[in-house]
Amino acid sequence: MCRRTPVPDEPAPATHPCPPHWRLRIQHAAVTLSAGTRTVTEGPGADVSFSLAETVQALHRAYEAVGQGTRRRRTGVPTPVLMRRLGGLLAEAVGAQAIRALTTASRSEAAEKHGLPLVIEAERGQLDRLPWEALTLPGQSAPLALHPTIRPYRSFGDSHAPAPVDGPDRSLRLIVLLAGPRKAPGRREPLLDLDAETARLAAAVSRVPGRAELRVLSSGSLTALSAALAEKPADVVHIVCHARPGELLLEDEAGDRDPVTADALWRAVRGAHGVPAVVLAGCSTASSVSRSAVPEPAHHGRFLPGLAQSLTESGVPAIVAMSAPVRDTYAGALMADMYAGLAAGRPWWEALHDARTEQERLRRVGNDWLPEWHVPLLFAGSRSQAVKPDCGDATTGAASPEVPLALPLGSFVGRRVQLRLALNALADDGTGLIVHGVGGVGKTAFVGELLRLRASFSPPLLLKGPVGPDEILRSAADALAGETDDPRMLELVDAELPWSKRLAVLASLTAATDAHAGAGDEARSTADGPTRPLTIVLDDFEVNLTRDLAGRTHFTDPELLDFLTAWTTLLTNSTLVIVSRHPLPAVAGPASRRFRQLPLPPLTPDETDLMRLRLPLSRKLPWTKWREIRQVVGGHPRTYAYLEALLGTGRPTDDLVARVGRLGGGLDAARARVRGQVRPAVQEALSLTAADTLLNDLLSTLDPTNRALLHVAAVHRAPVPASAFTGPEGAEGTRERLDELTASGLLAEDGRDLAGAPLWSVHRWTAAELDRLSPKAAHHAHRRAAAYTEEIFSDTGLPEPVRVDAAFESLHHLGAVRLHQEAGALGRRLCRVLHAMGRWTTERALCQRMLEWSEPGTESEAIVHRQLGLIARDRGDMKEAREHLERALAVGTAANDRQSIAYAEHQLGSIEHEQGDHRIAGARYSRAHTALRELGLERDAAAALYQLSMLNADDGRLVEARAGFEEAQEVFTRFEDLGAVSSCHRSLAYLAEDDGDMDTAMAHCRSALGLCESTGDVAQAEELRNQIGTLYVLTENYEAAHAEFDAALRSAIARDAPEEMARSHQHLGVCAERMGALDIAEEHTRTALELNRDLERVVGQAQCLKNLAGLARLRGRPADGLSCARRALVLLGRTDETTGRPDTYLTVGDCLRDLGRLTEARRFYTLGLRDARNTRTVERARAALAEMDANSKRKAEG
Repeated sequence: MCRRTPVPDEPAPATHPCPPHWRLRIQHAAVTLSAGTRTVTEGPGADVSFSLAETVQALHRAYEAVGQGTRRRRTGVPTPVLMRRLGGLLAEAVGAQAIRALTTASRSEAAEKHGLPLVIEAERGQLDRLPWEALTLPGQSAPLALHPTIRPYRSFGDSHAPAPVDGPDRSLRLIVLLAGPRKAPGRREPLLDLDAETARLAAAVSRVPGRAELRVLSSGSLTALSAALAEKPADVVHIVCHARPGELLLEDEAGDRDPVTADALWRAVRGAHGVPAVVLAGCSTASSVSRSAVPEPAHHGRFLPGLAQSLTESGVPAIVAMSAPVRDTYAGALMADMYAGLAAGRPWWEALHDARTEQERLRRVGNDWLPEWHVPLLFAGSRSQAVKPDCGDATTGAASPEVPLALPLGSFVGRRVQLRLALNALADDGTGLIVHGVGGVGKTAFVGELLRLRASFSPPLLLKGPVGPDEILRSAADALAGETDDPRMLELVDAELPWSKRLAVLASLTAATDAHAGAGDEARSTADGPTRPLTIVLDDFEVNLTRDLAGRTHFTDPELLDFLTAWTTLLTNSTLVIVSRHPLPAVAGPASRRFRQLPLPPLTPDETDLMRLRLPLSRKLPWTKWREIRQVVGGHPRTYAYLEALLGTGRPTDDLVARVGRLGGGLDAARARVRGQVRPAVQEALSLTAADTLLNDLLSTLDPTNRALLHVAAVHRAPVPASAFTGPEGAEGTRERLDELTASGLLAEDGRDLAGAPLWSVHRWTAAELDRLSPKAAHHAHRRAAAYTEEIFSDTGLPEPVRVDAAFESLHHLGAVRLHQEAGALGRRLCRVLHAMGRWTTERALCQRMLEWSEPGTESEAIVHRQLGLIARDRGDMKEAREHLERALAVGTAANDRQSIAYAEHQLGSIEHEQGDHRIAGARYSRAHTALRELGLERDAAAALYQLSMLNADDGRLVEARAGFEEAQEVFTRFEDLGAVSSCHRSLAYLAEDDGDMDTAMAHCRSALGLCESTGDVAQAEELRNQIGTLYVLTENYEAAHAEFDAALRSAIARDAPEEMARSHQHLGVCAERMGALDIAEEHTRTALELNRDLERVVGQAQCLKNLAGLARLRGRPADGLSCARRALVLLGRTDETTGRPDTYLTVGDCLRDLGRLTEARRFYTLGLRDARNTRTVERARAALAEMDANSKRKAEG
């Protein structure tokens, strides 16, 4: 039955009565509200005020901070306050006429009875990027997205209302594409819990039995999606993936990342059956793309259409997409609720509204502080092309057929790469697949998931344990019995015939085509024989294998090998899957090409963390305790099952109870031994695993060389290439031995590197057992691994994250064998890299470890304390910084080490400089400069000169300052110290700014920023963005200034750098003041003040109080302003800081003049003029005094 989609001025079909769809068209030229074809009201165009734009940006920063785990207060104003303000600002932007009319319509009897669908059509660019669903009508607290009667959705141009996806005669058909591409080394992108998403969607459609069917694709590629839609149409395509504006990050056929545009997605979903609706569960899929991100000379706008907009224009009837970053759990739960509504026959706008409302209710009940209801948006397509029903297709429910070995839908975790390899192997002219791996690694569950993904091929037959040709052929005959009366079935079941003849009969019965079948015919049953393919699974197949003293694997029944070889040669339309702890002996001849071996490695750490979510007791453990357990156990699922059983009190599965009974004397006895304690339970679980896998028996079959190689491989905590443990025999000999270890099940091939070379890994529990059995071999292996990973760290051509990860691995290996001196030397090199990257939290944790490695009273201890002092100083914790640096000075003094003393003096001087004690700071800098120069340390002496020049600049000695900066910059350039060269550019920029030479200042800043970006110095880049923003403020380019300040703040939040957060908030406050948004300016400034108080930054507090004084005065509160300004002067009086005093004097004078206290005001203006450090302050003071003189003269004359 075909469905007609209603146009906006039509009511929906009779099953969903409602008033006409209203349309709110928001443009810069005009704002129009209409009902159907009738224009209700038209008002002035919408304008995006600075307050509105900054409130939206503040919300984005808050959401980003949540994703990065930053403390809530550091994002500024609480999110509920921002949301309330946003609702009002959006209403102001729309205008009073439209808001009044919409409020009246929302209260009508028809709207209260049926709801009021509201189409929001915002002009592309700045306007369509705003969250109009957050608009709040006057006198109401609920925004449009949660309004009791209004049901908002988006459109562009003459769109059609999205048609309901249900029909009277069939169910909702849903295809789910889950994309989890392999990540490049060093990336920190979180792994999506695709299996949990599957479980949520399955639970959703199960709420409406018989009304929905769910198909989950086995590949996250567009090719797989096109093939699935060609096979059978769908009403909705649901895509779960990471995204960035304008692109979905899907998978290619190899499982690597494949950025997909809207045009490519449109080509994949359109087809003869019609176009399905599309749900994009990736972040920012509804966002327009900034022109700067995709430069194309042919376009002149600032924004390009995002994915959702482009798809609507292409002809997709309805799109649900995300307008901002969103948490995976929220997106999954919301979509599940929405599908339950759609399957129950609700229109799109009602289903999304119900889902939003329910998720918001749950958020409030759970006291979750982050509302996300405004993020999902519904878009209506520009034209409708409904999906055609399946002719003659019976309605099917959501229930999936029972699949042997499979876990409940959504319970299986990860293995995306291996599943893809297995599916490709079976699809690419392969009839046999051998899945092998150590016991308990999850082979059976993996094959169950594989069978689920291949459920449309043929129902599988399962045989376990010892088998022979007769058992396999008998099972095949039983499967075919009842489907045909072909006389050849009698030969198939005749045990007197040789298996070779019966296998030939089976091949003919299951052939893809015969003389009576056309090429396109499906499986059928006739007298001539069925064409049904078979899938046979042989589980626990290792019982059919034996190992000789040399560790080689043989069949217990040689005839079985011949049978399997013949099977893969003859039965080209059937599949044989073998599950074994060991790989099968090599199959010779043509059959070898069709018998694929797939080693199953341990779960990755990310996959193991996802598995934890399915383990009730492990999930309750503190994260630090879980990480310790994961480090020991690794990615071995059965060990965690043992751990759950040992810590629990209930009864686990019968299979697990039987295993513990066989290996550990019974579950009750094992629980009694561990007494509910985690550490003994972990040891008991490891013992059970070792016994279960016959580890000692396997090790006894290894020759000394292979065993040594296994030790070397086992100490690596992540998969590594063969080059990590290549022995004297060279790469070829090493590969042969790796294959032998793989055959034993002790080693697993675990993916490939970027060059395509195989990677190898050993289970962590195996590694722990090997360490216990042979500590000497483990010691040697750790030293080799340390050298290998340090070599990677030393390769400066590699990406910084890759190098950092390698350095930490090297430190792990050095620490494991207590080579603390070598670890300390490597740690100091790593600290320099981390500090430049702004990863100060990581650097601090590393330094704490290095202190444990250092002998008290030695230079190594002093070095670590100096580094900790630098970290604390740069984070603004001056008290902690001083403690560490004074300890370093004491160690150097006790050892009479001039170099160590000079370094400590230099850094202590920076503390006193920051806190305003310029006299002591200057003395320390001078002593450090003299000592370092006499020691011949020219680069370090230049650093001390740079600090002296900073001090000269702060004290008004600008000529000396400029000469010092230029001299230091010359030395730094010779030593190729780009970070120091950048600092000199910044300081020279400040001097140019004070002289009023903005072009020179900007040139210095841009040069410095370029150097920082080339070296990855994130911390200094943030400071430079704030400095560049200040220059834009001084030239009254406030929009550009705001962009720089906002970028600096987001970066600081991402790395949890509170000092830079404070600076950025302070600068944003100044920018907001200049833009006239005084309330926002005050919020930013108060946030900066709070951060500076936490950091005990006296000068920073004074600056914030001075700014608050100016804001209070501008808002008509001069008395409050005077109080703030006087507090700022008190704080400055505790320091030697002079830079900020002149402006503070002037602010005090402004407040006093507003209060009518003119004599006092004149005195402060005079103080400001006297101490002025730049021309701007001089001009401001003179102007104020001149105005006072003019007023006095007019008063005298009057």
